[in-house]
Amino acid sequence: MRDIILAYEMNGQPLTPDHGFPVRAIVPGWYGASSVKWLNAIDVTQAPDTGHYQEKSYRLILKGQEIGQAEFANVMKVKSVITHPSSDPLSAGMVGVQGVAWTGKGKISRVEISADAGKTWTDTRLTGPELPYAWQSWFYAWEAKPGTYSLMSRATDSAGRIQPMNSVWNKKGYANNAVADHALQIHVS
Repeated sequence: MRDIILAYEMNGQPLTPDHGFPVRAIVPGWYGASSVKWLNAIDVTQAPDTGHYQEKSYRLILKGQEIGQAEFANVMKVKSVITHPSSDPLSAGMVGVQGVAWTGKGKISRVEISADAGKTWTDTRLTGPELPYAWQSWFYAWEAKPGTYSLMSRATDSAGRIQPMNSVWNKKGYANNAVADHALQIHVS
């Protein structure tokens, strides 16, 4: 529990009510739903919180599952996204493809890219610091030839978790980390 932050300021100013005034818990590696807002007391317990949102809402409820059987939406799943180029048409030639990846367990250890909708994958180069709970930047020099492409990125973390090609449906759509759902359609002329 030593990594949890109790924040009372943001950018040197007191938190606003929208951001959790008077105090907000920030839990590195967990989804924001677990970073509880409006703290005024802390109870240390051995069981999960039984409040409405943690008990009934922030759960990955699969088809046919009861709420109590569903996994909590807490630890972030491994995920990557492409941040450049945009989906605008590109000219043929060398294109720098960039993105970020993150995970709730360990560090990002690998990011791969595909220009053929996931049929083949090539390693990217991880850039910037490699820190737990932080976004990991990555870069790939792509020789773009005329045509239409589905660019995808896929991350792997140091816990061995690999970003899946397709999402696992859950009732509220939480934790969608699917490669295919974050593909970028690009036309090269």
